[in-house]
Amino acid sequence: MGKRDKILIIRFHAFGDLVAILPYVNALRKAHPHTQIDLLTAERVITIPENIILFDRVIGIKGGMQAKKLFLGAMLKWPLLLFQRYDTIIDLQADRKSKLLLRLLGHHKAPVFDKYGDYFAGLRYQKAIQNSGFSTTADFQLSLKSSELGINKLKEAGWDGKSKLIVLNPAGYYTSRNWPMANYLSFIALLEKELAYDFKILFIGDDRIAEKAQTMSNAFPERCLNLVGKTSQLEAFSILPKIQLMLTEDSGLAHMAWVQGVKICLMLGSTRADWTAPPYDHVVNLTSSDLECGDCMEPVCKHGDVPCLTRYTPALVYAQIAKWL
Repeated sequence: MGKRDKILIIRFHAFGDLVAILPYVNALRKAHPHTQIDLLTAERVITIPENIILFDRVIGIKGGMQAKKLFLGAMLKWPLLLFQRYDTIIDLQADRKSKLLLRLLGHHKAPVFDKYGDYFAGLRYQKAIQNSGFSTTADFQLSLKSSELGINKLKEAGWDGKSKLIVLNPAGYYTSRNWPMANYLSFIALLEKELAYDFKILFIGDDRIAEKAQTMSNAFPERCLNLVGKTSQLEAFSILPKIQLMLTEDSGLAHMAWVQGVKICLMLGSTRADWTAPPYDHVVNLTSSDLECGDCMEPVCKHGDVPCLTRYTPALVYAQIAKWL
């Protein structure tokens, strides 16, 4: 393979998918430290890639999540992209606008990202990079330009800088992806019984989990640190490498954790596990794939009581992650 001087990565959206490409691009970067690697993405998700020591240039396009506006934003960047004369363009979006952009940049024969393959999305990103002529794996050691982001927020919330931090993240978007609140409360009680060292339960994320976080904080006021709605995406991203463990439902925060090598127990509920469950040693995946109705992707459980999640008791979950505690 000849030398590749300039690479453009295309991934417009969404946030979780953009974050998920990072370990694979990070491995590519470390294997080719002198190659220019640029990213073309939507402005609304630009903050984290801009603040990681990874890309030479992050090119943001306007348009939010609207396809037509995003395409117009990409076209406005076309002269800049054409001027760069990229040796390789790796399209990790694989939609109509990215494919047309490839044609306009003279790269219409670039390998196609397997957008709908029935295996983990991250491995499909990895394969797309490999099909472009690069040997790459996954490297979870991402480096932020400022590693102290978020520390002040933790200390303001009451962290002493020594206690172990365990994140509970009840952020599944649908009821079919929600572990019962009673289980979360029992899980905290179980941790208090089993762990001999000082630890804090940390809540971070947006206001969607505010009520649940407050319920747990009220039940265990001395144990919980509540930063819901008080951190930016970048601050949350910078906090996660400092935690010991995350117990999480399917969410953007879960993606932000596993891509940095954070140990997580991921409860997927109705989510398709073949697409979403990271197949790595630092992740325990509790899925519904073994059930007749599993991986249904339905927002509301047809059984009413979400048996794919309720069968995972606090004791069972603890047994899965005890090796990390």
